[in-house]
Amino acid sequence: MTKKINYIIGCFLSAGLLFFVTIFIVIPQINIDLSKTDSITGYVTNAGIATKSSIAGGRYRIKIDGKVFFITLNNSNETFATYRPRQNYEKLANSIKTGDIVTINYSGSNSEGFNLDVYQIKKDGQIIQDYESYNRNYKILAWLTGIGFFVIIGAGLYPYYKDAKRRKNRKYIS
Repeated sequence: MTKKINYIIGCFLSAGLLFFVTIFIVIPQINIDLSKTDSITGYVTNAGIATKSSIAGGRYRIKIDGKVFFITLNNSNETFATYRPRQNYEKLANSIKTGDIVTINYSGSNSEGFNLDVYQIKKDGQIIQDYESYNRNYKILAWLTGIGFFVIIGAGLYPYYKDAKRRKNRKYIS
C-alpha cells in the first residue's frame, strides 16, 4: 500500500512541477509587449544557419541537435538566434545578408552561445521575423506541458481507480 501511495505522491509532485513550469516560465513568454523589450539596431557582420546541440535527460542523456538561424551585429557581442521547429530558415537566410541594417527585439543577455530570445527582426521597416513565430514555439510548449500535466495526474490516479474498481467487483462470501 505504501508503494502505491509513494507512486501517487510522486505523480502529483511531477505534475506540480510541470504546472509550475507552465505557469511561471512558459506562459509569461507568450504575452510579451515588444515595446518593453530590449532593442538593438546595427549592421549585420555575420548571418547564417548553425547547428545547436543540447543535452537532455538525467541518468540517460540524449544529445539533441537542431539548427538555428543566427545574426551577429557590429555593435553587440551577442549572437542572436531564432529557432523554428520545422528548421525552415530559407526566408531569413535570403532576406538578411552581411552589411544589412537590422533591428532586433530581444530579451536579456546570454553570455555564452546563442541568445534564442529574439522576438522580432526588422529590416528596412519590414518585419522579417515576427513575434508570432517566436510565440508559436511557447504556445506549443504550453500545450505539451498542459497535456503532460493531465497525463501524469491520470497515471497517478489510475492505480487508485483500478483498486477501487477491483474492491467494488469483489464478491464477499457470508
